[in-house]
Amino acid sequence: MVSAVSEAEKKAERSKQKITTVDLTFEAAGLDATIYISKSATPDVKTDKVLGTITNSNNTETVTADKAIKGQYVLVWITGVPQTATGGYQGGVAEVTVAGE
Repeated sequence: MVSAVSEAEKKAERSKQKITTVDLTFEAAGLDATIYISKSATPDVKTDKVLGTITNSNNTETVTADKAIKGQYVLVWITGVPQTATGGYQGGVAEVTVAGE
């Protein structure tokens, strides 16, 4: 007997991933951010779980949860960017690596 796995079942399985750590590389130091874990492709910061926060970042940061959080999507919500030499503000995320159980 051959068993077919539906797309809905595959999606449900992916949403059960336990995320413990997010490594981030920023384009520049000095950013503030909150890292959310969501089960939905349309995250809701009011209900999604917070993995952690970053204040005045280095160029690379690691955010580790106290307890693994189930989810499929990672949202890096930048809440503050550093001022540039010309007086403007600029920042960005160069790389994100997610690890879990």
